[in-house]
Amino acid sequence: MNHLCVGCGICAALCPQGSIQMEFSPVHGFFLPSRSMDQCDTACGFCERVCPFVPENSDTAEISRGLFGSSEGIRHDDVLGYFHGTFAGYSEEHRMTSASGGLVTWLLETLLERGEIDGALCVGPDSTSPTLFGFRLCHTRDDIRSCAGSCYQPVDLSGALRELLSRKGSYAVVALPCVARSLRLAMQANPQLRPRIRFIIGLVCGQMKSRHFVDYLIKKLGVQGNPLNICFRHKRPDRPASDFAFRFALGNGHTADAGWSECIARPWGERWFTLEVCDYCDDVFAECADATFMDAWLPEYVLDPRGHSLAIVRALKLLSIILREARLSGISLAPIVVEKVCESQLDAIHQKRTLAILHKNRSRSPESLPMIRSVDRKLRPDHQWEALTKGRIRSITQHGIASDVKTLERRVRYLATPWTIANKLLMAARLVRQMVRGEHFE
Repeated sequence: MNHLCVGCGICAALCPQGSIQMEFSPVHGFFLPSRSMDQCDTACGFCERVCPFVPENSDTAEISRGLFGSSEGIRHDDVLGYFHGTFAGYSEEHRMTSASGGLVTWLLETLLERGEIDGALCVGPDSTSPTLFGFRLCHTRDDIRSCAGSCYQPVDLSGALRELLSRKGSYAVVALPCVARSLRLAMQANPQLRPRIRFIIGLVCGQMKSRHFVDYLIKKLGVQGNPLNICFRHKRPDRPASDFAFRFALGNGHTADAGWSECIARPWGERWFTLEVCDYCDDVFAECADATFMDAWLPEYVLDPRGHSLAIVRALKLLSIILREARLSGISLAPIVVEKVCESQLDAIHQKRTLAILHKNRSRSPESLPMIRSVDRKLRPDHQWEALTKGRIRSITQHGIASDVKTLERRVRYLATPWTIANKLLMAARLVRQMVRGEHFE
């Protein structure tokens, strides 16, 4: 089941026998459970009941419908899921030290100060982790601020979730779509967990990279050894918000930057070092979360390097808190239409609602994979080619750099060239068609 594991660790945290541990795999570049149900003496099946990628478990649409579908005035979109409101904005106090506009950090602090939660379960720097990041329980404003920012590394939730279960009180959990779904399954299966998790705050996700992605960037930059820590969202004042950098902290106070446009964009878009299970996920907007936040990758916002956030709010209680506290604290927050929210994440939607179906159809055993929803659009032959190309690239990079950076880049370039040429031809044909029809284009 390694190809269907995202390494979240929820199965290990909630195993009734405590027989599962999460172990970092240097070969795969992420965390894996120490044993499967087939290797378990009791085989109670609890670990499988909380896994987000077991086909027999409730799917994202079913879970979110049960959570939010009967809420008065709720709206629904095939891609966004259920929602009461969609917003754009930022917190001036938090945006420079946070990802995008800092609304997640502001919201967690607000919930804590209001007494709505006793703490938050967030991802922050962890020098003891093989990926330099881990989940931790935050009980103060400073704790929460120390976790501000993005993390594009695998993290293990098991230890922090065990600690949460051992404490009294209620908490907010910041989670990617797959983790949010797994937490909802766990809350159904384990009554002790339900009062502990008050809110799930989702983050938009297009893919998860293994540790091998950071290893590749370090070698490409010519850095010797491992970094001491990583800032995955170093905002460059002379660049648009979308052209940020990964900043690696080295010894003796030195740093090395890998810029998005210079080093990251191509391997990110072509899905180098992406976990295989990400090819079979159709949830872009963390539909099982009470609210979901993302970057505002839109022309009207992206030129500001400080960043803006977009938010989808599903829980009425959370909506009331956000609107009231935003007015009181002077947070910039304005409604935004659903179409704009979707436009901000077009690449992720294309991957998870178009290419994911093709990846599933090409898999060795599609019947063992979860159901994948599609968008209402016709699958074109070039989509087939794109899925095939990205699938092969992901496959040859899944175990890291076999020899050296240049050899890997040449191999990937060879694989990607036909698709790159075809894509450019398609773009040219589209422009010609618009010119012939007299349509406006940019």
